[in-house]
Parts: sequence; structure tokens; C-alpha cells
Amino acid sequence: TPKTGVTSMALVYGLGALVTGAYVFKRKKK
Repeated sequence: TPKTGVTSMALVYGLGALVTGAYVFKRKKK
């Protein structure tokens, strides 16, 4: 089973969501 691919994909997705959330939060605070 390609577990490494799934893990890296989830990691990238989570990182992207985190960055997006921080970006939205920063803009909303202004």
C-alpha cells in the first residue's frame, strides 16, 4: 500500500489549510 504518498498528501493538504486559515484570520483582523 502506498502509505507514504497518502501521508505526504495529507501533510501538504493540512499545511495548505493552516496557511489559508492564518491568511484569512489576518485579513479579518484588519
